[in-house]
Amino acid sequence: MAFKILLLQDISNEGKVYFQEHNCDLYISQGKNEAEIVEEIHKIQPDALCARNNKITAAMMDGASTIKVVAKHGVGYDSIDVAHATEKKIQVVYVPDGNFISVAEHAMFLIMACARRYEEVAVQFRKGNFGVRNDIKDFTELRGKVLGIMGCGHIGSALAEIAAKGFGMKVLGYSRHLVPGTVSEGNTFVAIGKEEMLKQADFLVLAMPSTPETKYSFTYNDFKNMKKSACFINIARGDIVIEADFIKALQDNLLRAAATDVFDSEPPDIDNPLLKMNNVVVTPHSAGLTVDAMKRTSLSTAQQIVDVLEGRAPKWPVN
Repeated sequence: MAFKILLLQDISNEGKVYFQEHNCDLYISQGKNEAEIVEEIHKIQPDALCARNNKITAAMMDGASTIKVVAKHGVGYDSIDVAHATEKKIQVVYVPDGNFISVAEHAMFLIMACARRYEEVAVQFRKGNFGVRNDIKDFTELRGKVLGIMGCGHIGSALAEIAAKGFGMKVLGYSRHLVPGTVSEGNTFVAIGKEEMLKQADFLVLAMPSTPETKYSFTYNDFKNMKKSACFINIARGDIVIEADFIKALQDNLLRAAATDVFDSEPPDIDNPLLKMNNVVVTPHSAGLTVDAMKRTSLSTAQQIVDVLEGRAPKWPVN
C-alpha cells in the first residue's frame, strides 16, 4: 500500500519526484485555515504531514491516527507542536542543512546594504537626487570591522566564513554552548560573551533559533549597550527581538542602520514603522528562498519522511 503524504504547501520537484519513486501518494492542501486543514487530514488519513510556513498544530496531528511523521521543510521548527507530537509518538524532522548557505549569503547582503546605506541611497537617487552620494557621510568599508554573530550553528558558521575569509572582517561568535575564547574550526571566529560582543560589534547579526530561552530575549537595554555607530541585522526569527524595543532604539538613534528579514508578526502590518524608516533595509522572510536551497530542502525533507515511514532513523530528528 502506498504511503500518503499531505503537503501543507507545495515543494520543489526534487522532493516530489523522490516521494513518487518511493511508493508515496502526494496530496497538496487547499486548506486556508486550521479547521479546513484538519478536515482534509481527517478525509485523507495521511501517514505524514509536511509544512513550509504553515503551523502543524495539535489539532492537525489529532486529525488522523495514521500520522507517523511530521516534517518542517526548513530550519525553524518552532511552528510545530513538538511536545504534542512527542506525546503521540509522532516523529518530528527538520532540515537545518538545506538553506543555511542561502541565509548566510543573504545576511552578508544585508550587512553590505547597511554599510552603504542602500535603502536611503536608492530612495533618494530614484527621486532624482544624484547628490545623495555626497549627502550621506557615513558609508563604511567592511574590511577590519567587527562582526558579532549571535548563534553559531549552520547559518552563523557559514556567515563567519564568508565575512572573515571573503571580506577580512574580525568575527566574534556568541552561543550559550561555547566557552568564551574558543576558536572555531577553520579559525573564522572567536567565541565571546554577549555583553562584550554588544560593546565591540560594528555589525551584529542574530542567527539563533526561536526557543523558549531566546524568545523576546533581545531588548532595548541590549540596543543601549551597542555602539551608536553599529548596525543590527536579524535573519533569525522576529520574535527573538522585542519589536517595539527595536523600533524605539532606531527612533532614539541608538543604531546607525539596521536590516531585518523577519518580523514578530508575518506578514507585518503595512503601517509597521520598520517598513517606513530610511535607515532600515527590509526583506520579506526570503533569505532562504533561493532555487538552490529549495531543491536541497525539498529532497532532504522527502528523504527523511520516507526513512521514518520505512523504519529507518531520520538524519535530523527533533524528538
